[in-house]
Amino acid sequence: MHAQTLNERAIHPGAPDSEIKQLHQHATERKYVHVLIQPASAPASLGDLKNLSAMDTGSVQDQILREIEGEYVKGAGRRSGLGQMTAYVTEQGFARLLKSPLVRNVLYATETRILYDAPENEFRKIEEEIREKGTAVVSVIPTSRSPLPKDGQKPHAGLLSIEARKWEFIQSLHAENFEGYQVEGTRATVPTSPYRQGESRSIDFTVKLEGWYELKSRTDVRSIWRVNRDWGRLAAEVEPQEVILEPHAIQEAEKAGYADVSIDLKRWPGYGISAVLTPDELEEQARHIKQMLTEIVEAVEPGGSARIQTVAYFAGAHVRLKLESLRKLYKAPDPRIWQVTSDAARAIPLALNVSMGNGPGGTDAKEAWKHTKGASGLRGSTVA
Repeated sequence: MHAQTLNERAIHPGAPDSEIKQLHQHATERKYVHVLIQPASAPASLGDLKNLSAMDTGSVQDQILREIEGEYVKGAGRRSGLGQMTAYVTEQGFARLLKSPLVRNVLYATETRILYDAPENEFRKIEEEIREKGTAVVSVIPTSRSPLPKDGQKPHAGLLSIEARKWEFIQSLHAENFEGYQVEGTRATVPTSPYRQGESRSIDFTVKLEGWYELKSRTDVRSIWRVNRDWGRLAAEVEPQEVILEPHAIQEAEKAGYADVSIDLKRWPGYGISAVLTPDELEEQARHIKQMLTEIVEAVEPGGSARIQTVAYFAGAHVRLKLESLRKLYKAPDPRIWQVTSDAARAIPLALNVSMGNGPGGTDAKEAWKHTKGASGLRGSTVA
């Protein structure tokens, strides 16, 4: 059986009326409700796993989707090899799932965030704009790697060019979910971005609610940022962005003569971890991060960059700075910085630190992510 997580509730024909009513109400008020569907044929024991066939699993999933044809968002969901899948369904679609003999349970699916570059509350603001205006313009960067090919298709021998990958991505979407697109996407001017020059990696989409759900569900999306239609720039760049400077770090340095601080850089469109980047892109990103952090620290304390410690591939570092260096940093913070915080106040385990100079200690990005922003969810292919 599926192990329920927080904010998920099993809904089935015998569930309390109040729970079923709440899901119906959500679908009515919000047009769709996001659900996790557990087929009746899904394995309920280890013994069932031995007899599980990928072909049978896919067939049942397809049958369920046919039962709710016209009442779910095409392309906006995930499939699991164990038979489970997510979908955005209408009130009528939800009602059909409750009556279907193919369905064992319907779970209230939690929203997951799988992108690591978006500004705070970006996804919420995108959906709010769509609900207010009917559409929103978003700048999307697809992953360089194409998704796994469908049955009968051969995978690409190598990575496609940026232009070819854009067209492949566009053609893989459901056109009815979008009002239009522009192949040459809005270029970022974030001071940390390595992509301010050269060929644009993004595509601008005018998305309906359905298109927004489809983009959120894709596993081959590297970045989604709002575009301010009036300015023709990324919305996060138009809105004021002050550098966050935690006073506790200065207070600590005034007592000890130094402070151990974390310097976090502003994220840029396309920033990511191993789930969305190729090995070469990860190495290129790591070099870019190291160079920026070195420049920032050396500007306030020459030689201080030798003490920089990072978590692999993350846009931030831990470093010990003298009081005068910290005061200099706080007086004129580098515009590439998002925030400076005290390690003592932040309480990040020292074991997470990875030295730039291949120093002792450390862990990988997957483990470190538990101590930073992010969430995990159902993994698998996109629902067709």
